[in-house]
Amino acid sequence: MLACPCRFLVGLENPKAAIVGRKLRVLAVDDDPVILELYRVNLELEGHAVFTAASGQEALEVAGRERPDVVILDIMMPDMDGWEVLERMRGDRELRKVPVVFVTARAHPSDVRRGLEMGAAAYLTKPFDPEELLEVVARAAEGAGGGRPRGRGCPEEGGGSRAAKGEGLGGSP
Repeated sequence: MLACPCRFLVGLENPKAAIVGRKLRVLAVDDDPVILELYRVNLELEGHAVFTAASGQEALEVAGRERPDVVILDIMMPDMDGWEVLERMRGDRELRKVPVVFVTARAHPSDVRRGLEMGAAAYLTKPFDPEELLEVVARAAEGAGGGRPRGRGCPEEGGGSRAAKGEGLGGSP
């Protein structure tokens, strides 16, 4: 049995510090236009270029055309869910190495585990803190490691953590 993925949480004391520097090309994918606007505003305020898609098929088209540095991806969407988008990206030689951050309402540990096992760089559940999203996106784009939880706890154990990173799943704390 795999260890709880929740213990591998992203947690910097100063999330803004991770974002200063390189400006990213970010593809944000969600079928909710309000969420897409939230992504766009927060990322553009940090100087990042933002492309949006409202469906899985549109996400693949935009990713192929724009070559983003990182993709923020919802799971529950009509026509093609985020699982399939990630699977198709991993099968495309041009997109397979683009880091994907799942941001979704699917908070069950088995969903988190599945996303990380499929190759997502990180998994964040809604509702999310925009500061945390910026941190997670920056870390995913840079391939940064580290980031132990700081006073947050595991959702399986009643804690409030919501972000898991892909490295170290199943390893020691």
